[in-house]
Amino acid sequence: MKNNLLYGIGLCSLMNSVFAQQITLNEENFHFTGKTAEFSEMYGQKCLKLNGAEAQLKDITITNGTIEYDVGFDEDRNFIGVNFRRQNQDNTEKVYLRSHQSGNPDANQYTPVYHGLSAWQLYHHGFAGKVNYHFDQWNRIKVDITGETGKVYINDMEQAAFNITEFLRPVMAGGISFTSARKDACFRNIKINVDSNKYPTKKLSSPKAIDGLINDWKISTSFNNAQLENSTELNATFTKQLNWKAFSVNSYGILNMARAQGVSNDANTAFAKTILHAKQNKISALSLGFSDQATVYLNGKKLYSGSNKFKSRDYRYLGTIGLFDTVYLPLKKGENELIIAVTESFGGWGIKAALKDN
Repeated sequence: MKNNLLYGIGLCSLMNSVFAQQITLNEENFHFTGKTAEFSEMYGQKCLKLNGAEAQLKDITITNGTIEYDVGFDEDRNFIGVNFRRQNQDNTEKVYLRSHQSGNPDANQYTPVYHGLSAWQLYHHGFAGKVNYHFDQWNRIKVDITGETGKVYINDMEQAAFNITEFLRPVMAGGISFTSARKDACFRNIKINVDSNKYPTKKLSSPKAIDGLINDWKISTSFNNAQLENSTELNATFTKQLNWKAFSVNSYGILNMARAQGVSNDANTAFAKTILHAKQNKISALSLGFSDQATVYLNGKKLYSGSNKFKSRDYRYLGTIGLFDTVYLPLKKGENELIIAVTESFGGWGIKAALKDN
């Protein structure tokens, strides 16, 4: 009797830690938003067809586990995604396929989403895999989520298409949803495995250290970039009226400004501010990366303005972030206030900066 009781307790414990479910394709299991979300057929099988829409699973949340599904689509330009640890429509982890980039290194990608802003221009290295998609049969997808890391499998369930070396949102339970942004995509054979076991937070790898990296910033409330036009100096009264929050860069050296807030047509710009200390008057080089536009002010005076938008430097230029630009700062002895106004269009809102010879 005692052995049976212990067996029962162990079985319950196992059931509580791992929960697997095959999702039936019916309206009772999904909440739909957007343009087109309906049950249809592809390749002779029932599926959930989405176009400009999101289908969220009801009553299922995930912190760790696996999400598996089949998806069918054509070669047209599209972004076909799965959201997980979803807090709401604007805050989630996301993995998506780019059907039009089949066979290219950026055929898919992981990105965090903060306040409705994805960040593919910020995190373009190491978060994607080269995959040739099927356009005449189902593609099998599996996202393996374990603590701060993950793996994404596409068709080959033995070898990961790419590793998510570090999730860039906090680890927390959230919902699951499926999306197709621009064209028809059909989902079927959805299987969710929720694993409540705790996983170590050790990252799969660490990026190389950057000499002179500026780690600590304050981000202001957002405003319209037009307020900075036709001026070579900052309005001290204006900057003092703004609210500021402190943020540190992530392990990739990037300040994702969407962590503070979203953008709108009337408020597409925010300041990132830090204090630089100099032992003497000198000129120091600031290596700078940004998305999408930046204006640099030192001690209130405008030194630089540039654009790093999608297609801004070449018709195929993606606007990805890197330490591509250099601004020479005339530092005075003591404290210097560095303020960078960053304007966002789409694809990622952030900066990366390193100070040389300070």
